[in-house]
Amino acid sequence: MAVRQQISAADGTYFITITYFNWLHLFKISDAYDCVYNWFNFLRKNGHYINGYVIMPNHLHPLISFSNTGKNINTIIGNGKRFMAYHMFERLEKLLKSCRYYKLNTSSIVAFTVSGLLALIFNYKTIHV
Repeated sequence: MAVRQQISAADGTYFITITYFNWLHLFKISDAYDCVYNWFNFLRKNGHYINGYVIMPNHLHPLISFSNTGKNINTIIGNGKRFMAYHMFERLEKLLKSCRYYKLNTSSIVAFTVSGLLALIFNYKTIHV
C-alpha cells in the first residue's frame, strides 16, 4: 500500500488518516466497520495500543501507540490497510452480484465493475504526535 510519509522510528504514538479513492463511502457501502475493529484487535494482540479512533463513512482516524515489535510502522499500517481492503473488496463483490447498481446519494447512481473495484485503493497521512 502506498504511504505518504516514511516513519523511521520503531515506536511512538501516531495520528493516522486513512481515506479512499475519490472519498467514496466504502465503509458505509460495504458495511465494513467490523474490519476496522478486527484490525484493531490484531494490533492489540501484537502489543500496540489504540488510544482513540473515529470511523466515518469514507475515512478513518485512529490514534495508535506502536510498540517496538521489530516491524516497520509503515509496514504495520500498510498491512492493516491491505487487510481491510481485501475484506471490503469481497463484500463489494457480493454486492455487485446481488445488484449491479448502488445508490451513493440521492442525486446519482453509479455502476460498479470488478475492475473498477480494484481502483479503490487506500491513501493515508501520518503525523507524529
